[in-house]
Order: sequence, then structure tokens, then C-alpha cells
Amino acid sequence: MISFTRESVLVAAARAHLLVLDIDGVLLDARPSFYRAARETALWAAARALGKEAGALPAQDDVRAFKDVGGWNDDFDLAAGLAWAVVLRETRHMPIASTARRSAGGLPTLFEAVHALVPPATIAAMRSPEVRQRSAARYAGRAHCAELYGIDPERFPDLPEEGLFADERQLASASLLRSCALDLALFTGRNRAETRLALERYGLAVPEERCVVDDGVLPRKPAPDGLLHLARYASSGPLIYVGDAVDDQNSVLAYRALAAERPLPEIIFVRVTDGAAPSNEWMADHGVDVTVDGLDAWLEALPRGENT
Repeated sequence: MISFTRESVLVAAARAHLLVLDIDGVLLDARPSFYRAARETALWAAARALGKEAGALPAQDDVRAFKDVGGWNDDFDLAAGLAWAVVLRETRHMPIASTARRSAGGLPTLFEAVHALVPPATIAAMRSPEVRQRSAARYAGRAHCAELYGIDPERFPDLPEEGLFADERQLASASLLRSCALDLALFTGRNRAETRLALERYGLAVPEERCVVDDGVLPRKPAPDGLLHLARYASSGPLIYVGDAVDDQNSVLAYRALAAERPLPEIIFVRVTDGAAPSNEWMADHGVDVTVDGLDAWLEALPRGENT
């Protein structure tokens, strides 16, 4: 279902040739995979830092609290951020959502905001690179962590054999995507191996040059560089980008700021929501052109115009 559409957006979309998709939250449900890995890893890291059990597993709403402030598109950074929040919950009785509200911008912002509240010995035990690797390994499992991340599975002897990536659920129709008249591109925080897994799930082949992944070549979201790279494939029409998070939205706003200074294709931002997003009025004031409850609703609404 489409719940909000800015005036004349569908008219502009009829001229589009390129549809850019995020993966997590648009093509695949990351809650049982990346987000579960981040939540479990956060509890593991906090327990190691505190030298004792660290209470309850962070909830899915705690993940949302971080995602909603922006700067947490990297889910392995998210694991580290959640770990800090669990430590503060256990030592300072701070709700995880309260820590999240102080963390817009990601780990550097969070550390600056809370490091004075944590003893030096605990800070030393909260090694972000190790937390990132543990979260990645939990996502991949012993059977695939070397293949996906180059991590020796023996580094984490308690790691389950199968990874959480197998629990990801497809959020869109593969047949609708394969029949879409527009060229497809990806702008994702996943690495290339993770992205390959996602495309295999859908039976899609997207040229590598139209897959902007987290490989260290371009700055991560919310930087607009990925959209600037993909804009060259938009031909004469607007660029349509479908995302689900604040960082996707902020990438679009940064792109539009640059477009005000130099010639760039128009961009249409479609935000997938799950009913817990801000109001349509807020969306309209913050760069969202269309809100939908899933990618299929947008694919079905796409006009058949000059792009066909």
C-alpha cells in the first residue's frame, strides 16, 4: 500500500530508467539476521567487559532506536553501539533507547557522549574491532565466516555452525523485480559477498558497476557518493531510490544539496515503512517523496511511460 505520495511524483517516475534499491528492509528482512547478530553480540561483548552476565538481550525496539537517529547503517558498528548501551544499562541503569538518542552519527558520537560514564578498564575491554568480527561471524556461522569475511572460525570456538543469514526473509516479489521495465541498481551497506547472497536469493543479475557496496571505495551512507556514482546510469530521467532508514533519507538530502549547485539527475526517494515510521507530514518535510509498506506496492504503482 502507498500511504503518501508527493504531488506529481508518479508523473516524474514515468520518465525514469533506473531503480536503485537498498537491500536490508527493502529486499530482505535483516531483523532475524544482521540485527539478531548485533543484539546477541552486544550481550556477549558487554558480559566480557563487565566480567559477569549482562542481563537481558537487547530488544528489536532497541535496534530501531539506534537506526532512527542515523549513523548506524553498518550493523557491525551497531553491535558495538548496542554493547555500550548494555554496559550503561547494567552499570548506570540507563535505558538503551536513552543511549541511542545520544548517538546520532554513529560510534564516534556515542563514545564521546558516554565514555566519561564508563570505567577505563571497561573501556579497554570494549574493543570495537573484536565486536565487529564477532557480529560478522555470528551472521555467517562457522561454515561461512571465512568465505564471507575472511574470519577464521576457530577464533570463536562457541560459534554455531550455521549462520543467521539463512533466516532472512524475502520482502519483495522476485517475479515483479524480474519483470520491472527499469534497470536495477543497488546502494547498500552490505559488502560484495553479502550482496551476492541477496541477489542469488532473488535470482537477479545486477551489473557490478551498478552495485554500490561497502567495500571501502566510496564513503558509506549517509554520504551521497553512492547515489552520485549511480546517477550516471539514470540516462535522461530521474533516479528512483528505495530505502527504509534515516541514513537512506539523509543520503538523498545530501545528494539534493549537491544538485542545487551542479547539474544532476532529479532523485525520487521512496521510503519503505513498517507502520512505526514518522508521520507523513514529517516525511514530506524531510525529503521523502513516497511512503509504501513494501517494495511490491511501488513496483505495482510504477507508471509505464517513456522508460518502456
